[in-house]
Amino acid sequence: MRTGPTAPRASRAHLARLLVVAALLLVGCREPVLVPHTPTEEVHRVTGEPLPPPPIPHERRAALAAAADEAKIRWEAQPEDEDALIWWGRRLAYEGRYRAALAAYDVGLSYHPGSPRLRRHRGHRYITVRDFDRAVADLAEARRLAAGMPDEVEPDGAPNPAGIPRSTMQGNIAYHLALAHYLRGEFDEAAEAWTRGLAWGQNDDSLVSTSWWLYLSRRRAGDEQGAAALLEPVQAEMDILENHAYHQLLLMAKGEVDVESLRPARPQDLESSTLGYGVAAYLLCEGREEEAYELMAAVCEGAWWPAFGHIAAEADLARAGRGP
Repeated sequence: MRTGPTAPRASRAHLARLLVVAALLLVGCREPVLVPHTPTEEVHRVTGEPLPPPPIPHERRAALAAAADEAKIRWEAQPEDEDALIWWGRRLAYEGRYRAALAAYDVGLSYHPGSPRLRRHRGHRYITVRDFDRAVADLAEARRLAAGMPDEVEPDGAPNPAGIPRSTMQGNIAYHLALAHYLRGEFDEAAEAWTRGLAWGQNDDSLVSTSWWLYLSRRRAGDEQGAAALLEPVQAEMDILENHAYHQLLLMAKGEVDVESLRPARPQDLESSTLGYGVAAYLLCEGREEEAYELMAAVCEGAWWPAFGHIAAEADLARAGRGP
């Protein structure tokens, strides 16, 4: 069973975005017509129900909107600058305007059809809007286009407290492609892509984030021995700047952190959604299905629906026929 949006809804959203792209191109990319905060910006759950706008505080939203406007001005001054276009799309997404970001990446790909970076970012946002089929297509193409290219560190739009970027282009392509497969329930394909992603990791943050999802993928694909081997390099003391939740989940799987200590009471933000889904998926692998699905349902009631844990909980519940 595929867990992506139904074809009619996905087609309508895609058509709306194409109309925006046409408007952008017709005006010579000088007076972009952006998708406003209207139903055309709506994102739906895997099961079809509309989601509310992301819970971004008003003062924070104003700052994010200003940053998106600045990025747009930079792109308007250099409409064929790939980097300027990518940052405009990223800033729109940080503001919660995911469909506007997709439209921006569409425009970028009309200028740079062979860009693995644009497909990597568009594929990421297809995951956010629960269009897993298009995410797989974009990210698989990004992997093909990036084959043989030197890797490069990706600058952060929302830096960690140390201000040190921890991910790379090649690593992010592999990570998001694997995630898109995982969300479709394709655990063998997800494991293959995350295994490739391990080779691109340059630090402990990359190691723990990739290892956790790979651990789940291998267990759900029936490779218990391969999953267990991933826990061997994980230690309590590691150089973690941002992926603390994944680190704790791996220590939990290793038996060094109590499962109940990581179970959030009410998953509401990125970290608690990550922990909530992580604990639930682990319980599912342990055969504790009712507990697992109950916790996934709690994750889906949380406010921060762009989180990968929230999206994965929706996808698992949909495949199990349990609804949101």
